[in-house]
Amino acid sequence: MRRKHIIQKLHQPRTHVLTAEEVEKVLAVPDVETARGLRDRAILETFYSTGVLCRELIGLKLSDVDAERRTVLIRQGRDGKARIIPIGERALGWIDKYLCEVRPGHALGRGDHALFLSHKGECIKAERLAATVAAYIDRANIGKHGSCALLRHTVKSLMLEGGADERCVQVMLGHARHSILELYSRVSIEDLQRVHADAHPAATG
Repeated sequence: MRRKHIIQKLHQPRTHVLTAEEVEKVLAVPDVETARGLRDRAILETFYSTGVLCRELIGLKLSDVDAERRTVLIRQGRDGKARIIPIGERALGWIDKYLCEVRPGHALGRGDHALFLSHKGECIKAERLAATVAAYIDRANIGKHGSCALLRHTVKSLMLEGGADERCVQVMLGHARHSILELYSRVSIEDLQRVHADAHPAATG
């Protein structure tokens, strides 16, 4: 039985991560001359800058992004707890462009406070978002496939390669292990911002 399990595991596809160059190719796919493309570029940049989960990005409210402090509030992470994480200047620039040029037309006067909206003025559904991200990765022709989780794994990998302290990366990504939860009280947002600025390839504009 154990041998069969090992054989099955060997035949499972490996989880890839992207290089910084490959991520840039993915980010360049959306047509930012269109409303949808500009929104999607802002979404991809947010994923890449923060490493948030798909449902965390969908749950972002307008008030959760603090451009002045360069932070994002995740109201309910995978462990059920809120956390504040850094976001880079480049991602903030694309979010601001989306907020100025696209979101007002998507909101349709409904007063929805979600950051990212569909063209119908509604919150984006998780399945639709995952399919959209997967399509952009496929269209980048980099020979790798995946969706939101691939970008999340990539953020972790690139930041660790850039010299980030592992505990800070774990806190930023909201890992739920008990040993990690104990770090929340000892790792400040200033620590995370410092690590993010030093180790993330796209932290600056």
